[in-house]
Amino acid sequence: MIALAAAAPLIDWASLAEVAVLSVAIGIFVVSIYSFGVVGVGQWAARTRGGHGPVGLVLAVACFALAIACLGFGLFLIIDKTWTP
Repeated sequence: MIALAAAAPLIDWASLAEVAVLSVAIGIFVVSIYSFGVVGVGQWAARTRGGHGPVGLVLAVACFALAIACLGFGLFLIIDKTWTP
């Protein structure tokens, strides 16, 4: 019982829950955006066979760019910025 009382102040459970919820939400967001990009490529391929405009391709490029930007921002937050050569 004493070990639990000593460990209690070491873990901020509210912050841990916040990080977990945000990680799941952003993970779902990035996967959804990537999926919309795949749908856009499919629409573009179907429209090019019919001779229509590149709406699907624009959607795909925008979604893939947003997904890559989210991943890049996540890496930026994780990488240690205090390192100096």
